[in-house]
Amino acid sequence: MTARPGDAGLLLNLGMARYMAGHPEQAIDPLQKAVKLKPTLAPAALFLGASLLDVGRIKEAAAPLRDAVAAMPKNAEAREMLARVRLALSDYPAAATHYCALTALDAESPKAWFGLARSYQ
Repeated sequence: MTARPGDAGLLLNLGMARYMAGHPEQAIDPLQKAVKLKPTLAPAALFLGASLLDVGRIKEAAAPLRDAVAAMPKNAEAREMLARVRLALSDYPAAATHYCALTALDAESPKAWFGLARSYQ
């Protein structure tokens, strides 16, 4: 990465590789750099949010996941993670909105229905 430190695509690839290898904590730095260099790079926002969520940095995961859902509204995985974050942050109306949208995307998803019920409790 020292030869092309400003290449958002390469930083995304590095972050994705680290995340998929089971090292979300090591994925955060390159993904943050990729998002900073190219804010419209939705996969970078998605993997950054997922990495932050996996390491327990819930509040920080909200913004990149929100950006990922805005860019990819039919991505069920991104929406489920954002709904989970909103629920963990006690933002029940937002969690319910995202879980409801998730049930529309995947009516068979137990996570969506369980999350929706939790949002209403």
